[in-house]
Amino acid sequence: MEKIKYTDLLDYILLVLKIVRDRKPKFFVSLVSLMRVFNYNTSFGEIQEIGKYLETRGWINAIFILGDVRIQLTTSGVIYIEEKHIEIKEKYDKFIIEFRKEKTEEQLLVDVFSEQDTNEAKKPIFELIEKALVKMKEKGIDLDFTKDLEVIKVEVSKNFPDIRLIGIKLNRLASIPFLTTEITELKYYFSTPDSEIFS
Repeated sequence: MEKIKYTDLLDYILLVLKIVRDRKPKFFVSLVSLMRVFNYNTSFGEIQEIGKYLETRGWINAIFILGDVRIQLTTSGVIYIEEKHIEIKEKYDKFIIEFRKEKTEEQLLVDVFSEQDTNEAKKPIFELIEKALVKMKEKGIDLDFTKDLEVIKVEVSKNFPDIRLIGIKLNRLASIPFLTTEITELKYYFSTPDSEIFS
């Protein structure tokens, strides 16, 4: 199945936010969950970029939390959708039929409303940490580096993790060449649009 065109993806996000706003005006949608509902496989870094882009355009309000970006349509976003509604809706309806054959639009919205658990948003972070720990064990890497990953794991499990400490640990782990992919992806999870904790 062909991947959704990027411009269409952004329009679908805004259209779903409009539908959500009409039903629950104060509700913030999980962008991570929305990507899952759309079967759009991407990195967390790209999800953050989508949130930043839509927020910069003035179409959404975004809250960047650990492991997720929560978004809500703004008045400018409503106007954009209303101006392009017919064009977007036709594409969106075809998309729903093609990509979500087993789901009606109503069932898709149920998925959007149900996937809002903050602990669920942390699950990919724990998976990346475990993957890095396995690689380190296979390579017989220094115990100190393993402890750094364990500290990150403990911090993530807290309600209010120390992001500065996590940043220090990740910067130290970035020196391990075979962990570049995992550490880079983990850094995305802990960075925010105005964050400067990572070198």
